[in-house]
Amino acid sequence: MGSVVVKGTGKIGACPKNPELLHELVRQQRRACNLAISCFMEADRGLVEPQGPDLGQTALRATIRDFVRSGRTSAGCPLIKSPLDNDV
Repeated sequence: MGSVVVKGTGKIGACPKNPELLHELVRQQRRACNLAISCFMEADRGLVEPQGPDLGQTALRATIRDFVRSGRTSAGCPLIKSPLDNDV
């Protein structure tokens, strides 16, 4: 019997208990993503050493997390942790 290729798509639905918390989490994650993109754009422009310790995965994640945390606490909002987050 030969193998068969099946093409399909599906939608994943989410029904959070607290929709506002989900929106805040998305805002927070979007901010972190934009900060990471900015770091790599600075490296491409030569403003930061591309192979330097500041752009290492662990150091960059910790720096971005601290930056997002300080921004959220200065706005009077707690840092929202997702079950998908890894502590660094």
